[in-house]
Amino acid sequence: MASLPPNASISSASSTLYIPIASPPTPTPSPGPLTHEDDHPVNPTHFPLVKNFQQFAYDPVHEFSLLSEQARLEYLNKIIGNCTLRELSHISTLINPLLKRDFLRELPTELALHILSYVDDLYGLVRNVAGVCKHWRRLCGDDWLWRRMCQRWEFAVPPHLQVSGDAVAPGTAKRHFKVLYLQRMKWLHGGTLLRNHRLPIAQPDGGVVTSLAMDEDWIVAGLSDSKIHILSRRTGVLSRTLVGCKGGVWALWLVGKGSRSSLLSRKDSATSGSAGWGQETPLVLSGGCDRVVRVWDVESGKCLHSLEGHRATIRCVSVLDHRPIAVSGCRDSTLRVWDIKSGQPLRVLEGHQSSVRCMDAHGSIVVSGSYDATCRVWDVDTGLCLHVLRGHLNQIYCVSYDGVRIASGGLDTHVRIWDPVSGFLHRACLALLQGHTALVCQIQLSPTILATGGSDGRVMTFSLETYTILQRVAAHDSSVATLQFDKDFLVTGGNDGRVRLFETNSGRYVRDLTEPAESIWKVGYVGNVCAIMCKRAGRTVMEIWSHDPPVVELEMAW
Repeated sequence: MASLPPNASISSASSTLYIPIASPPTPTPSPGPLTHEDDHPVNPTHFPLVKNFQQFAYDPVHEFSLLSEQARLEYLNKIIGNCTLRELSHISTLINPLLKRDFLRELPTELALHILSYVDDLYGLVRNVAGVCKHWRRLCGDDWLWRRMCQRWEFAVPPHLQVSGDAVAPGTAKRHFKVLYLQRMKWLHGGTLLRNHRLPIAQPDGGVVTSLAMDEDWIVAGLSDSKIHILSRRTGVLSRTLVGCKGGVWALWLVGKGSRSSLLSRKDSATSGSAGWGQETPLVLSGGCDRVVRVWDVESGKCLHSLEGHRATIRCVSVLDHRPIAVSGCRDSTLRVWDIKSGQPLRVLEGHQSSVRCMDAHGSIVVSGSYDATCRVWDVDTGLCLHVLRGHLNQIYCVSYDGVRIASGGLDTHVRIWDPVSGFLHRACLALLQGHTALVCQIQLSPTILATGGSDGRVMTFSLETYTILQRVAAHDSSVATLQFDKDFLVTGGNDGRVRLFETNSGRYVRDLTEPAESIWKVGYVGNVCAIMCKRAGRTVMEIWSHDPPVVELEMAW
């Protein structure tokens, strides 16, 4: 019988052999998580070895200072290669601040300020940059920086801010820039609606706003239903309505109180206004279908004078700067000169062969445009016609005169630039500007740019130095009803019911200034207040928008 393994046994009942089974091998327990104290050193094989470290045994810091640059690097490689993660983190916190440099502190102040003046993110400049340290905050508050920022953004700088010195209170230039910058942002992104006046229209063809005049205090709107509404420019509140005209009002002019000049030049076509001659109250002149020029006191609403003499509808009226002399143009082909202080007629200017449609004045010279396709240059004081400007092939609808040149546009789709001095000479027409495909009905001159609007929906700007096209803008789907621009923005209103804002220099569309309407009649702005006269939901609507920042926004810390 074979021998049995140790511990084996045989059961007699079943003769079954039992052999014990050994336990399977047990794996070694996994090590627990490492603590910072037990961190395994970083693998030193990534760093070159250094020979002969016995020299560092006594004073490593002193000996380290005696090493060459290459030896120092090798020594540091060896030290870092034997550090734990905790030790490396500690080294990092020590090294990072030493690697940072305050470049603005190390540069001359003038150069540091020049660099900061190119920061485009103004909020980042005044909040993030100024919050780095006290030195950077002082730089961000320097008046030179904000005068330079005004130049970059092409903001006007008052004379008292153009010089440095103790005479200018600290922060004055910064606040000046802040106000202008916030105003620019309001124009770009949306203003505040001061008032929205909705007036019922009694007759289907009534309620049309035919004329608009503005200055720094008042907004005056003349309607085809014979009413004249006067609104406060600052609040948009309807101050009063002038009643007395016997027919539709088709011409308005606003004369400022005292001898102040309006905020914008009279050449801004939508803001018919001039400086007074020292009178105590602002005045409004109106003319229309009843053939009477009326002089109104804005503050009392009284009609001071009714000047009669015209034999047809009055289409245009103007008042000379700093003088109580008014000129009116009429469909009876004449212009008449009035003394609006005494209410007396002075003289009649005759020569046009058809309706006088438009005119503009500068000094004592008035330029008129007529349906007889000519412009005439008049001396108001003598009543003489100085020049007759011929060249248009059809009716003239708009004219502008700035004392240097005359611009006219009409039904022949052309714009002509005239020399007011050359007069009858063949060289009186300086330039013929083309580009419109329909009636040119809007025109405005500035010292360097001419802007025109036509019934083709186009708005065009021309250089007055080269007489070339600067921008050609497809502004509206139908006729351009109103146009005004300054060095920053171009505002247009069209018969398609849109009021649109463009950048003057680039012609880039910015946004619509209001919701679409049935018709846009007149749009004008003075400073940062814009008046929009339109028809919406069968009513005459007068919207007054402000693009001045709220007081709370001005007081926020920069």
